[in-house]
Amino acid sequence: MKRVMKCGLVAVLAFGLLASFASAAVKSIKTSSVQKMDMSAGTDTNSQTKMAPNHITEFTVVAKRYKFDPAEIRVKQGDTVRIILAPQDTTHGFMIKEYGINISADKGKTAQVEFLADKTGTFVFRCSHFCGLGHFKMQGKLIVE
Repeated sequence: MKRVMKCGLVAVLAFGLLASFASAAVKSIKTSSVQKMDMSAGTDTNSQTKMAPNHITEFTVVAKRYKFDPAEIRVKQGDTVRIILAPQDTTHGFMIKEYGINISADKGKTAQVEFLADKTGTFVFRCSHFCGLGHFKMQGKLIVE
């Protein structure tokens, strides 16, 4: 009887963990649609901040378990930065908390976001979509000089 109860408890805990990851994934997808920019109007559709469309610095960030390539991105303060996320093996995300960025893309597809690098410093970017056991170590740096 104790063995049956242990199995039931393990099943309940596993289901709860999966539900938690699914909820986070849905939030990530909803947030990523808000982060897209409307460059034809020169504004961020989320905050309506004027962008300087004359200098766009573009990076294609390849995501593969459990790393980003490049793992370090350097830009100048005032640059408009375009990040193209290109997952190679599964769904991955790209999140910079301080800039309110959170996008995700499925394997073989891309997603992109543009933002004004208006804050100087070093900012950690992370995978925001659970991609396996090494997910929590998957990160890189955005350096705004």
